[in-house]
Amino acid sequence: MQGKHVTDNISGEFNPDSVGESILGSLEVQFQPISTLDGDAPEVVGFEALGRIVGDVNDAKSISPFLKEIHDGGFGSELELLTVGQVCSFLRLCDTNLDQEVSDKLYVTVNLHHRALSDPDLVSQIESIIQSYPAARSRIRFEILEDAFPQDNYRQIMNNIGELSFTGYKIYMDDYGDNSDFDDIRLQEINPFLHGVKLSGSFLDRHQQEQDRMLDRIASSLLGKAVIVEGVETDGHMERFHLIKARCSESDVLAQGWHPDLGASMRGKQAVIHLASGRAAYGILVPDM
Repeated sequence: MQGKHVTDNISGEFNPDSVGESILGSLEVQFQPISTLDGDAPEVVGFEALGRIVGDVNDAKSISPFLKEIHDGGFGSELELLTVGQVCSFLRLCDTNLDQEVSDKLYVTVNLHHRALSDPDLVSQIESIIQSYPAARSRIRFEILEDAFPQDNYRQIMNNIGELSFTGYKIYMDDYGDNSDFDDIRLQEINPFLHGVKLSGSFLDRHQQEQDRMLDRIASSLLGKAVIVEGVETDGHMERFHLIKARCSESDVLAQGWHPDLGASMRGKQAVIHLASGRAAYGILVPDM
């Protein structure tokens, strides 16, 4: 989508000269592996779609610090819809270049901000975009970002989460562990719709006793739902991951992070190389989709 005018395929009211539109016009979606560590080596089972603002080929920044500018520019769900479109293209690329048994089991998670969830047309717009590649539908999942839900849009946000879940999409709560008290409230609110929870990178840096208390709470709430441990970067984190996996033995516990055994975020074709070669494609710069 890099270089394509953001208004070409998405309607909405916005300032055409806004910083937000400029940021979205430079959007590139990259993919960070989500892996199971059940065997002798990590196995990629999915990816998280991560928005990046691209300057040149070696300069890509996370879109997270720019969310306020995007929303202040009048954009609601445009970022998420652009991301869904690029995820469809990525899954088409996987299906074209990988063995079917590899590509069929892959999934990609897409982050949903509460501004997107406030859009009453969000689900229908997602469905419309996925019609560009219907084979992607069963492999797209959604992460509910950790921001507080504004009370004036609370009902619409919860309606959209429920509709996504009832329509068949798998839903995760993102970044559990950043704020333990608030996270528990959010977990209770959306737990009926959840397929799983993603533990934040900050969770791994908490004191072990605090981690254990939080794990006890989510284990009793999740009852076997999936757990993805984010921010696995060091060998110490990897050791802690295995302890979490043992503690949450009834759940499918997966790892995501910058540890060399797992993999950094990659462009679409790099991610396909990663899957085809069975190793991280670090340092390989290839044209994206």
